[in-house]
Amino acid sequence: MVRSSEVMIDLDLFKNYMDSYDEAINGLEGNWSGTSYNSLITKFKEFSSEYKDTISSEMEAFANACDLYEEYKITKENLSIAKANYNSASSIGDVSKANSYSSRISEYTTNINNLKSKINSYLEIASVSKLSASSNQSGDISISQSVISGEDKYINLDGMDSNSRVGKAYEQYKNELNNASYVYVTKDMFAITYNAEVGGKTTEVTHIVINDGSQINGSPANGSYASGLEKTSSAAKRLGAIYAINGSHFNYSDGSQDLRGENHIVISNGEIKTDGNCGENQMILYSDGTLAYGTGKSASELVKNGAKYSFSCHSTPVIVNGNTSTSYRESRAYKRTVIGTTSAGNYYIVTDKSADNVLSDTAEYLKSLGCNNAWSLDQGGSVTLAREGKVINNPSDESGERAIGDVLYFT
Repeated sequence: MVRSSEVMIDLDLFKNYMDSYDEAINGLEGNWSGTSYNSLITKFKEFSSEYKDTISSEMEAFANACDLYEEYKITKENLSIAKANYNSASSIGDVSKANSYSSRISEYTTNINNLKSKINSYLEIASVSKLSASSNQSGDISISQSVISGEDKYINLDGMDSNSRVGKAYEQYKNELNNASYVYVTKDMFAITYNAEVGGKTTEVTHIVINDGSQINGSPANGSYASGLEKTSSAAKRLGAIYAINGSHFNYSDGSQDLRGENHIVISNGEIKTDGNCGENQMILYSDGTLAYGTGKSASELVKNGAKYSFSCHSTPVIVNGNTSTSYRESRAYKRTVIGTTSAGNYYIVTDKSADNVLSDTAEYLKSLGCNNAWSLDQGGSVTLAREGKVINNPSDESGERAIGDVLYFT
């Protein structure tokens, strides 16, 4: 439609009001109400009648967006309640109720996505930019869902390639994401944590997918091999990690890796610290993000093929090329950190909450998630899961978090 310059001026005024309105609702963390809103509508009424034929469609579309947003807020509140009820039912092992709430979560999530799509369509008709929260806000999600930000949830889809590992994970693992207690998703990382029953015991499961092998690394305590001990949370802060977990079985004297049992070599940041042939219970991290066994291979051969870190593991091999039989060698119940991988860049971490978890149960659980290899890192009081520099599990030492020899971390 061709408009006169006089009309265009008022349409610009309309957009200026929209800009002011954007600022107002951002300050209210997405709450479409209050004095700013009422004042805005009053101003619209003052000039809309004069140019009714020109801007009535925009005004009507904007009003429809406002109405749908009220429905959206109510649905989002229902989603939060359903998630809380799901977590409660899961924690007491009530599978029937948990499944019921899981269905509600899926229903509410679908409704929210449909509402957001309709709202954005109306905003486009109204010539209003789609609203989004800035990355440092904690509050309501943006209407376009480009950015979702809150205390335990951050999703920023800007720049995400749907064909990348992370882009595919975001679509593939929607059910995990919807039921997660913590979510961190950007174009480069998909990371969530949720509670799960493993062998009748409640554990914390963390699922991480990264695009590039440089995002997963090992680090000796204090940044230098055999230089003492360091807490996982401290190392996470030092390294700028999103997630960090305890690593190798270690010597308390200097933090060096304990090479008893089937642990024979040490590779730290691509350097060979102890040469020899790799034992069957060692986890090798390669530069492309692959985690693998290196049994029988020399440290020199492993480094030549791209190994950048080795971890001396506890107990026994957990899953080897899809085979869980080795995990049954260890019959003792214990508290463990176990990491499994489905492929390079795709990892599951099981953090036990109690000391009565059986390794074979964890092995079978990880296999059910698609993991073809898995390892049990240091255990007992060393078990630590740190997220953005904060410990989120329950370390079992009376003094709290234990200082350890090295960490595995994600950035």
